[in-house]
Amino acid sequence: MPGGLDPDLQAFFDSYRAAFERRDASAIASHFRFPLHVSGDAGEVTTVAIPSIEAWIPQLERLLAGYAKLDVKSAKIAQARTTRFSPRLAQAAIHWALTSSSGGAIYDFDATYTLAATDGALKIAAIAHNEQLRAREALQARSSRS
Repeated sequence: MPGGLDPDLQAFFDSYRAAFERRDASAIASHFRFPLHVSGDAGEVTTVAIPSIEAWIPQLERLLAGYAKLDVKSAKIAQARTTRFSPRLAQAAIHWALTSSSGGAIYDFDATYTLAATDGALKIAAIAHNEQLRAREALQARSSRS
């Protein structure tokens, strides 16, 4: 579906976003398939293979701690694009906008998710994103205001 998400992908990302808003690392982790591949640019591009949910949860907890420092309350899908390879395999490119508890913009970032059917449900098998640079800039801006 150009310009948006298929209904099942919309439901998936609504559940994913709700787990983040509850700050529930285990619920977030349940949206992933392992091994998981994560590629990001933090000044240098890295790709990491996460072997299991047990290895992923501590990383999610660190991300949630950073969100707490920045007062991230919510994430909104500002733009989305879906590519369906089959009923069981898709890619979703999402432009996220993070907002604070007061509703102010914190930062936005892009992520591309490869989703694969796993035990009858879609799960994230790979992510490529640019969030680390955006988060670092937001943390630096926040500490310079303090």
